Amino acid sequence: MKIFQLMIVITCLHLLSVTAVLASECDALLIPDISFTKVDISTDLSYLSVISSSNFESHKKKAKAGLSLPIAEGLLEASANYKEFAERRRSEYAKHKWNYSHQDLSIYYKSRLPDHLAKRFNECKNMRGIQILVVRADSEYVEVKVGWVPFPKGPTSVEFNEPFVSGGRIVGNIPSSLAYSEERTLNFARIAGKTFRFNANAGGSTASIIVPRFITASPIKKLTLGSCRGQGGANGVQLWGPPGKPCGGMKKPNGKHTWGSYGDQLTISTEVICDCVARGDGNGIKIWGPKGKNCGGMSDPAWGQYGNVPNLNMRCFAVGDIKIGHCVALGGWNGIKMWGPVGELCGGMADKRWKPYK
Repeated sequence: MKIFQLMIVITCLHLLSVTAVLASECDALLIPDISFTKVDISTDLSYLSVISSSNFESHKKKAKAGLSLPIAEGLLEASANYKEFAERRRSEYAKHKWNYSHQDLSIYYKSRLPDHLAKRFNECKNMRGIQILVVRADSEYVEVKVGWVPFPKGPTSVEFNEPFVSGGRIVGNIPSSLAYSEERTLNFARIAGKTFRFNANAGGSTASIIVPRFITASPIKKLTLGSCRGQGGANGVQLWGPPGKPCGGMKKPNGKHTWGSYGDQLTISTEVICDCVARGDGNGIKIWGPKGKNCGGMSDPAWGQYGNVPNLNMRCFAVGDIKIGHCVALGGWNGIKMWGPVGELCGGMADKRWKPYK
């Protein structure tokens, strides 16, 4: 009897393990790839809803390689763990007054997947009945594609009942039936500023979706940074700061910039800044610069890039979300003025002698 009970337990654990693997494989299809071109703010915010504690690392890894959804990319890169991400997500939703349930947002985001990903996801989940894709969703119109995937031994063609719609009105005709491998397109005119709701019924199967209110994109803010080469303990290290300011904060009593000025070497505009970890005399000191540029201007792989250092979690911020300040380093870079996000730990050091950027 005990052996039989043990076999049941082992079988259940095996089934749970297989289910978890399958769920992970399905969830991986929700990570936007290069074919994902729907980059409006509503879709960007909705994508955040599918990120959980179990898949956070997979989504963060993709963000490091680059996402086509800028809000999500910024939040993922700025968060060292899921707890930080969840808090940033709450703040982002509050900023946009995004008062929707995660379930509704998750359904909407999945309906926005490119055709090939939506098909693979639905097959992975073995979804049957009515299938809905939102082809277009802007301030004036919503366009949906409705399809039918039959249940085992079920009919391949079913009657399509008139759907319930709020927040808009139908433009054109409603199909009377749905057939397998046949998609019908429905167009709706939106009511400005309203959430669009669509409930459909066919062959005993129901499907519902909300299309969140459309948010007009604001211009993406950029920050102009200049680079220079450090000296002393930071000899040869490329430093970034406001163009025209003295490199490393070094200047003589007469005001002459001892190390030159930020911008002597290079000046660029960036949307995102990230940190990385210096080596050499500044070993362990976190410095900030434009995302993707070589950390400290070094080609040595051990330095990595701003936002991408081997085996370390780096942080990134959209420049529109922060203010830039300065602090003065200690240790091997003693006296060097560094620039970074106001409030962040100077050099990433918890030592209270290193005052935060201000």
